[in-house]
Amino acid sequence: MTEIRAIGLQDIDHIRDLIVQLAQDLDEEFQVDHAQCRAHYQEMMQHGDMYQNFVYCVDGVILGFISLV
Repeated sequence: MTEIRAIGLQDIDHIRDLIVQLAQDLDEEFQVDHAQCRAHYQEMMQHGDMYQNFVYCVDGVILGFISLV
C-alpha cells in the first residue's frame, strides 16, 4: 500500500537515515545525529502554521519526505 501522511516523531530516525544516504550518494560530508533531528522537528512543530511535513511510504517503509513552508 502507498500512502502520503504527516510526519510523526516516530519517523525522524528514518528521515535522518534518508538524509545521510542522500549525502553519501552525492559524496557530501554530512553529519547530524538523531537528537539534532528530533530537536529540529520539534521546533518546526511549534510553528505548525508555517511548516507542513509529509512522508511517502510504500508498505510501511518510508521512501521519501517533503517539508513545505
